[in-house]
Amino acid sequence: MAPLGDPHRIARQFRKSDATVLLLLRRDILNLQISLYYTVTVLPALGETHHGHVQFAVIDMTPDERADYLERLRGRRFHVDPDCFAAQIEEFVDGKSAFLEWRAAFVAAGVPTARIVYEDFLRDKQGFLMAFAQRIGLDWHPDMADSHSPKVNREDMRGQVENIAEIEAAPRIVALLARWDEFCRAMGA
Repeated sequence: MAPLGDPHRIARQFRKSDATVLLLLRRDILNLQISLYYTVTVLPALGETHHGHVQFAVIDMTPDERADYLERLRGRRFHVDPDCFAAQIEEFVDGKSAFLEWRAAFVAAGVPTARIVYEDFLRDKQGFLMAFAQRIGLDWHPDMADSHSPKVNREDMRGQVENIAEIEAAPRIVALLARWDEFCRAMGA
């Protein structure tokens, strides 16, 4: 929390500004973390760097280049190191868990808080975006649901992991996923 400052002081400032705090969550962090592992660990080891994420590699590609690239990207199978992966998940869970204290500070100061869940967006894109626009005070327009940004990685990357059964059964990972489920419940997600 030190890099961001005192949550109570920040909450008081947010209250003065009539702000609302929104926290973006994903319930399925195993899939999220596989995507991050692929982007941060696997692809650079293969000599593919994309300035932070593979989505930036497709920006300047022609449609044919993009289609070929995405087919290769989504078709590649890879091995996940369980210890490295567990450390990655732990860092994520620890970081997000701090939001419980932050949310408590915001609620105590009267700052409205809400969570936005990625899987809700996937289930009902237009309904999700309509509710989000309303939440932030925008009038809804159907063009808001039109996205020209293609999903780069597979929606569910488990099928690309060669040792997915080992990963899903690793005791440290199982415990971290249970912690994440508790956090999501505490956040109302």
